[in-house]
Amino acid sequence: MVILTLNCGSSSAKYQVYDWDKKEVMANGVVERIGIDGSCITHKAKGKKTEIESPCPTHKEAIELIIKEITDPEVGVIKSMDEIGAVGHRVLHGGEKFTKSVLITPEVLDGFREVVDLGPLHMPANIMGIEAAQKVMAHARQHHGNRSRAKGHAQCSALCDHGHSLAPDDARRNFPIRDSPRMV
Repeated sequence: MVILTLNCGSSSAKYQVYDWDKKEVMANGVVERIGIDGSCITHKAKGKKTEIESPCPTHKEAIELIIKEITDPEVGVIKSMDEIGAVGHRVLHGGEKFTKSVLITPEVLDGFREVVDLGPLHMPANIMGIEAAQKVMAHARQHHGNRSRAKGHAQCSALCDHGHSLAPDDARRNFPIRDSPRMV
């Protein structure tokens, strides 16, 4: 299975295409300066590095640019997005609601929106990246559905705070977040 991973920050989107069966990275790169003049992508695949300047006013255009590069006949590593079996999104924080990776559903996205205050610089960008990927890959599966080889990509989140969520309450209270309901 081929997996696309996305790590959307406030003004960048990092990506990696990974062949799960062969346990190898097929391509990786970054779109920088999203929403800023001079947006560009740096793409590494097949032992080559390419850099292209392209306007990316939002994460949607950045995701489109990533897809263009990974499917490009010369520098790409797949022929079409149909080869992608899953999309993984790096998400900064799941609060107390999400303490491990989850499949992206509308309810999960709503849950991420509820905890934006836990990561005000990164969470909005993480959510924008998920929404952009959903728009660009409209045929993607957003939840388990049936397990057949139907077209579509399962989209899931990988939470950066997972280790913190396992800490005892006393330890988490030592690192309070402004306006957090956990502050005692």
